[in-house]
Amino acid sequence: MPFTLKYSTEPLKLWEKIEIIVGEGSSAGHYVSRIEDFDNANIVITPPEFESGNALLRNGCRCMVLLTRKDAVYQFDTRIRTVKTSKGKKYLLESPGNVRRVQRRQFVRIEVWQKITYALVPSDNQEISEPNELEWIEGTVVDISGGGVLLKTNREIKEGTLVVFRLEFLAESGLPSIIAAVCRRSFKNDKIPMSGFELLRYEQLTRAYDSTRLKLLPESVRAFDIIAQNNLVNFVFKRQVELRKKGLL
Repeated sequence: MPFTLKYSTEPLKLWEKIEIIVGEGSSAGHYVSRIEDFDNANIVITPPEFESGNALLRNGCRCMVLLTRKDAVYQFDTRIRTVKTSKGKKYLLESPGNVRRVQRRQFVRIEVWQKITYALVPSDNQEISEPNELEWIEGTVVDISGGGVLLKTNREIKEGTLVVFRLEFLAESGLPSIIAAVCRRSFKNDKIPMSGFELLRYEQLTRAYDSTRLKLLPESVRAFDIIAQNNLVNFVFKRQVELRKKGLL
């Protein structure tokens, strides 16, 4: 009988890809495999293929299994065993124990600590009349999700302030780098000003601000739509999985 993972509505599936990690930290060994069959309390898998690391899989060793699905990464600890059969060696994972849902996919946050520039958009067009007149300021993005960023600044920013971000590190992955956002909270961390921003899709901007205000924004903010936001969610999610595989989360 297929195993049903705790917290997941779907059972394990035949030929589903899994990642196997043995050891800890940067020296951990990383392997990939697929579910081949179910044998009583065991999961039969294909011979694990080595990907990276130093620690080696051995018969009877403890390991961690990662299963990436659309809604989350599922993680469980188990033991891998090998048995000889008439057809050769068979690889078995003991019944999953202590299954953990690592994160919901949407709006997972990761630390990035990236230097960026941003511009405060005035509340009316008396200070500026076009996007080219925006004043760009340096800041540091501490963390990012599909829905927002935490920014380390050199000044306090009032809640409700509309800003435009230039997030060049996103452009390297083919994502929109010019995104509008609104400040939702401001605070100080060891006397350093910090602000949390909600990233705004263009349709959200058109509902929240009138045409006079929108004229002050770069035309490129239109590129951040629901598809672009989903791509950003996927970008952050993949980075989180990579960090977890390296033992950094």
